[in-house]
Amino acid sequence: MFNSNDFKEYIKNKTSVTNIIDKGFILKNTVLAVINAKTHKGDLQSIPHKLFEDLAMVYQLVISNNNGPIATRLISHDLLIMHGVSLEELYTSAKANTIAEGVLTESLADIMRASLTSQGFPLAQIDDFVNDTEKFPLFTMTNERNCFGASLMLIKYVLKKAAKVVDGNFYIVPLNIHKLMVTSEKNDLEYLKQILCDNNQNEVETEDVLSYNIYHYDIISNQIKIA
Repeated sequence: MFNSNDFKEYIKNKTSVTNIIDKGFILKNTVLAVINAKTHKGDLQSIPHKLFEDLAMVYQLVISNNNGPIATRLISHDLLIMHGVSLEELYTSAKANTIAEGVLTESLADIMRASLTSQGFPLAQIDDFVNDTEKFPLFTMTNERNCFGASLMLIKYVLKKAAKVVDGNFYIVPLNIHKLMVTSEKNDLEYLKQILCDNNQNEVETEDVLSYNIYHYDIISNQIKIA
């Protein structure tokens, strides 16, 4: 995955940083992101952020080409001062940019069916397996670029739509900083915690781990809290 080092390399290949980054560029290309507050405690002093639960909402400047994102950089207080960007302007633009990236959901049942079908398992066995292992449906959720898609947990209308899909309150499993998994609150919380633990330890790069906590969304209060 692209990172700040990619960004620095991208900048080095340009004749003038000033010609690349200005106020308009920042406002057009910055999106919301979420990171683990404890893991990034040292970074938070120099970047604009908002704490919630064990996470922090931050801002990522994303450099893209026709093939998608190629480098990113955390927005710092110094960068905002340098280019005269207010926090209000930054948040308004970043939220709009995040919403504009859309929402991409996929059923884990469909993913399992596709995988087992490709391995040649009979359809009847596949259906039995999926039905036995997924009493309550699970869905992955990210944006269309799969880039900082976990920030969708900050967008209230997205949460309300997810509640309609799962028919009520739901758990959020933070698979990484780019992708979430959602499922009904009727699902077994300990089972979800085990999924998350296995995922973080075996499937995710250390820098992309978001949290070891499961979150609960309540449709009445429209709030997220650690489950």
